Amino acid sequence: MEAFLELSRLKIDSISKPKSILDDFSWRIQQGKVYALIGESGSGKTTFAFSLFGMLPKNTKIAFEQFQLFGKSYDYWKKEKWKSIRGKKINMIPQNPHLAFHPYRKIGNQVQEYYSLVLGKDLSEQECCVHWAKFGIRDPERSFQSLPSQVSGGEKQRITIAMAQFSESEIIIADEPTTALDPIQEKNMIELLMNSLKTKNSSIVLITHNLKLMQRIADEVMVIKSGKIVEVNSRINGSFPLWKSDYARQLLGQL
Repeated sequence: MEAFLELSRLKIDSISKPKSILDDFSWRIQQGKVYALIGESGSGKTTFAFSLFGMLPKNTKIAFEQFQLFGKSYDYWKKEKWKSIRGKKINMIPQNPHLAFHPYRKIGNQVQEYYSLVLGKDLSEQECCVHWAKFGIRDPERSFQSLPSQVSGGEKQRITIAMAQFSESEIIIADEPTTALDPIQEKNMIELLMNSLKTKNSSIVLITHNLKLMQRIADEVMVIKSGKIVEVNSRINGSFPLWKSDYARQLLGQL
């Protein structure tokens, strides 16, 4: 099975503080699987996601032994490289949907601009609304013409998920993707993401505190504590074997 990501000895340090955010981080993401990252807040999960998206904060520095995407080794620091990847081959569903859109521009215009500039697809308002309706947006025409402040957080989250699914990306990074959704909406969104996984053979990197969701859909789980990998566990015959580390057992004791 093809590996979308080959990563070894990743280290991300804070420039302003004498500490590592991530240290000795190695991972392999294969095609068609769901990978979950779990750990307490501040453990480095979201920083890792931004490193895959080429969007680390300016006050950080990165080093690694190997950083290979889609079978190619890139110069991580060349911005031009990311134009062919970000939003196309790798997409991200942000943790905070309120920050996903410019506050003073209509949502529909922003989505159309994304489709055109990033994906090279010019979609009409009707085409966008038909796609949004599949994600449970009851009045897509109204949402299309609204400012971000005029729609709920859950609706904005559904739109960001629809955008990621439409992009046909090979890796979808989902950072707490169901935080703003109620249980029924969460179930529908997960079904749509999993359908994308099956039909397009993409991979999902799920960052979550929702341990029941992780247990339900993940093929492999990485447990992180203070920027270090504590344990990696893979699903076998429909369930995960016993967790070896005390930290993982304590964390997963919430299930």
